[in-house]
Amino acid sequence: MVVSATSPVAHALTSETNGRVENIYVYSSTLDKVDVIDLETVLKRALGNNENLMLLTLRAVAFLNKQDDLNTQVNESRGVGFNGGRLPETPNELIDSMAQQGIKVDPAEELWIGPMTTTTNKAINQTIQGVGAVASGLNEIIAQQRYQMRSTAHQLETDRFNTFHQYAEAKEGIRLQQISNYVNLLGMKKQLAYMDEYERTVQTELNRAMRLHELGLASDEDIVAAKRALSKQVDQAKVLKENFRLALIQLSFDIGIAYNPDLVIRDIEGIVVAPLERVDTKKLLEQAYQIRVTSNNFDEAMWQRERTVTSNVYGDRYVSTNVTIAATKGRKTELELTKKIEATYSEANQALQAYTEEARNVEDLRADLRRMEIRYKAGAVSKHEVNAFGLKLKQAEAARDIAALKFYAVQEKAKAMKRGFIS
Repeated sequence: MVVSATSPVAHALTSETNGRVENIYVYSSTLDKVDVIDLETVLKRALGNNENLMLLTLRAVAFLNKQDDLNTQVNESRGVGFNGGRLPETPNELIDSMAQQGIKVDPAEELWIGPMTTTTNKAINQTIQGVGAVASGLNEIIAQQRYQMRSTAHQLETDRFNTFHQYAEAKEGIRLQQISNYVNLLGMKKQLAYMDEYERTVQTELNRAMRLHELGLASDEDIVAAKRALSKQVDQAKVLKENFRLALIQLSFDIGIAYNPDLVIRDIEGIVVAPLERVDTKKLLEQAYQIRVTSNNFDEAMWQRERTVTSNVYGDRYVSTNVTIAATKGRKTELELTKKIEATYSEANQALQAYTEEARNVEDLRADLRRMEIRYKAGAVSKHEVNAFGLKLKQAEAARDIAALKFYAVQEKAKAMKRGFIS
């Protein structure tokens, strides 16, 4: 049964620090009440309610908006227009200027420039030259700003595409983490079931020892040993129960449900324990999200180097160094991922071997138990000994099931590598 939850509510408090009033927002929500969970439900809820995935989505949107903003500014930015001119400072300059306009004059009769006019025209020409220099400088600054905005916009585009890969990578990481958490819970649940039964058996042993002691068939040391065994079992069970409770609380918060100590945790059906088919390392690397990000960063560094115009050798060295840094990071990432790939396949082999040993142990114990039951019918062993051996078999079965769960977790980790997530 699932009870619908309300939307998170932010409660604003006020706090004053050094004369500044600050708002403090505390978010709260009503968690869903759930009675039963399985792995499919856990994964669906974990991926649907994850804050990190939402932040990555918002980050990609922010990059796109800022990129569009910069591209708009680039398209709208215009240089400063300036049409220069020059006033004649000598009679000859005036004659040439009027001739360009198609006006013919006689210098001896109709043209005269006095000292005051010459001085004034020189001053105006200097002013015109100064304004032209200012306009040229402004245009250069605007051009540099336009280039910088275009360069930043291109970097934002790369960051946005990288965010898509990071989102997909984070999604796979969350999925694997929740599988690991669920497997851990199931393993502790199976171990607790065995420990509860074992505790009852130890208590029975203590009661039996006390009855035998009353009949003079058991010593005080037998009573002490039984009590110590029971105390040790109780203490171990307390530790495991507390670990189980904490793991269940953390999983509950991760998937947005209220903590329920009686929550039913269903087994994972259809686990097949078999050797993994290894995928070529190069193929895994080509699909890896981290490799895609480092490749995008290398392409970005190359783009910046090819389009950056600097006024000195140090600027050229800077963009060239960035290309080298990006290439080095790519090689470093590839090496690290290669080691992780090898570690995952090695971990899978070890998990398979562990399961094989536990399964073999179970079969051996079953055969031994069948022989013991035959001996019991023949009166060679007691019912108590048969029950104690049966409990040993249940312990081995729990260990085998836990080994299968661990293999399943590694198996999912190997499958995630095929989808680009390498951890």
